[in-house]
Amino acid sequence: MKRILVFVGALFISSLLKAQTVVYTSNGNEMISELKLKEERDNIKKKFTKIFKKEMFVGTKIKKTERRNDSIIHFISFDVKDNKSKKSKMESLVGKEFPSFKFKDINGKEISLESLRGKPTLINFWFTKCKPCIDEMPHLNKLKKKYKNSINFISMTYENKAEVNSFLSKEEFHFKHIVNVKDFIDELEIESFPLNVFLDENLKIKVLESGLPYQTINGKMVIKNANSFEDIIKTLNIK
Repeated sequence: MKRILVFVGALFISSLLKAQTVVYTSNGNEMISELKLKEERDNIKKKFTKIFKKEMFVGTKIKKTERRNDSIIHFISFDVKDNKSKKSKMESLVGKEFPSFKFKDINGKEISLESLRGKPTLINFWFTKCKPCIDEMPHLNKLKKKYKNSINFISMTYENKAEVNSFLSKEEFHFKHIVNVKDFIDELEIESFPLNVFLDENLKIKVLESGLPYQTINGKMVIKNANSFEDIIKTLNIK
């Protein structure tokens, strides 16, 4: 059975670092808590499982993101299906060589996949209005400072040079930045951000991770550290 129905909902997350609210919604009008969102997803699952008399599955996707005043608004959809989602293209590539590319970074220097061979690589997919992307940047910068040139630290975004330069004039993100690669990102079928891709020295994809996990501290959702990413790095062959 193909996709049956698409639902949209909303989710608030408080950020200790910038006191902004991250909202997930279809139109910016209906706003529900993370707990209520989970309850709604469970209710949708139960409803359609009953209707079709077999277990149904509910998936979510972020379609776009907007910034409005003190809120970051992520537009999402809930997809109801009668089977579990197939692996994404990136998931299907785990254990295989990362797709070939040749681009210029934000400073005009050419970067190709082959130029990364010989040492591990972390590729971060992000965009400037992605709050989780921004929240994890200080921790990614610490990894870059610690491992320096023993690991390739690359970022990719569909946004253009002007947008990224404007962002970098206010925020620190010390990776090598590849911009304006929407076609490549679409080809990889990447829809949720951030996405962190860990390659070994032979350019094979070892691990895929979304953003660093949040923790609740004093009632606030914050990223505590990058220990989980460092644990992955330690499994790679760092020379």
